[in-house]
Amino acid sequence: MLYFAYGSNMPTEQIRCSDPQAVFRGVAKLADHRLCFTRYSKIRWKCGVADVIPSEGDTVWGVLWEVSDDGFEKLDVREGAPKYYQQEDAVVSRCGIEVKCVIYTVVCKEGPFLPSSKYMKRLIDGACEHNLPADYVTQLREIPIAEEG
Repeated sequence: MLYFAYGSNMPTEQIRCSDPQAVFRGVAKLADHRLCFTRYSKIRWKCGVADVIPSEGDTVWGVLWEVSDDGFEKLDVREGAPKYYQQEDAVVSRCGIEVKCVIYTVVCKEGPFLPSSKYMKRLIDGACEHNLPADYVTQLREIPIAEEG
């Protein structure tokens, strides 16, 4: 099954924590959505964490991973599903072709919250590793971050 990672699971190193056999299937975009930070991670990140919300005309870029059933079970645990994040069916565009996949979205949207520099580094590293569009990486770099401490 395909999983569209738009947040901290974009880097290969991170997705392999849930599924060591995950296979990169390309870069894709989720149309009419925007990246936002609607949940505060109190334990792991101690900052706002990524979510996607409908937003006409906006686009969220990310990475398509082929993940095993066991990998999705581990992702559910890592993402705190179904308490914090939930799986949703989605359609993304990869090289102009529509592809069905699964995304994780925040269950109880409360933010916006600011992400930390460490969290944004994870997103930017994943975006750069997989050659997401340069203008999108620039958008990621311009997201305000929370003060450390």
